[in-house]
Amino acid sequence: MIVTIEWMEEWFRHFDQDIQTVSTDRRITALKSTKVEWKLRFDGCGHYITLKSQGDIEGMNKEEAKAAYSDYSAELFTSAYVSLVKDSGGCCPEHYVMLSGEDGDTLEVYKRNTQTLENEHITSIDISPDRFAEDIAALQAGGLLFNSLQEINEYIESAE
Repeated sequence: MIVTIEWMEEWFRHFDQDIQTVSTDRRITALKSTKVEWKLRFDGCGHYITLKSQGDIEGMNKEEAKAAYSDYSAELFTSAYVSLVKDSGGCCPEHYVMLSGEDGDTLEVYKRNTQTLENEHITSIDISPDRFAEDIAALQAGGLLFNSLQEINEYIESAE
């Protein structure tokens, strides 16, 4: 048998006709003891990094936290653990991105700085993106993702 609040209320009514429901609001709120993680998710690679605290959500429920920190989504919200996630374009600092240079005659390699999270220019490669016909659209848009400079070298050598 499943015991519900409604069943308990009905059962107690048999003993005391004066019982009243005080509240039916069962929204979970963040407590002082709640572990709150602030994360940044990178759309390009799907990886997450943990950020320092962006604020205090103690006493807030999920809707209040989402309203107060509208750039973040609440992926998990319990009284024990809250995970607030902000989406970011590009990829995390673990990866390199190679894309077509502004002049169209070079390939540019970038990597995100682990401290500032800004993209930093690593190198220019004097090779026309046109040599990579199957990947030209990706090179001109968001770029191609690599895990190491060695992977980039192997990619370029495969086209020669």
